[in-house]
Amino acid sequence: MHRGILLAVIILGTLLYTQYGLLRVPAGMDTMPDSFPPGTLCLIEKSPSVVIPQKSVVFVDLPQGGTVLTRVVEIVGDDLIVQHDNPKSGLGFPGGKGAVELSWVRGLVLTAFHE
Repeated sequence: MHRGILLAVIILGTLLYTQYGLLRVPAGMDTMPDSFPPGTLCLIEKSPSVVIPQKSVVFVDLPQGGTVLTRVVEIVGDDLIVQHDNPKSGLGFPGGKGAVELSWVRGLVLTAFHE
């Protein structure tokens, strides 16, 4: 009986570890300062199954290097159109808006824990 419970806990833990994770908004990230200030700890879904324009917030790994936190505003084919809440932020995209491939998404923010 105990072996079955232990096996179930190990399998569930492995599934949770591969599907979900934690990311902290790094210092200096000004893309979404009101909603997700630097230091905010975010629970993410690593392979998002659903992305909702205007509501979904994602961490995006950029091909030129670095990661930004931004909001999905539209879905066009296999690409996401993202826009920072702070359009003056120069991180990642000129004017704070750009297109990204779904494969660039490191994680969909499920919830945030503010310091």
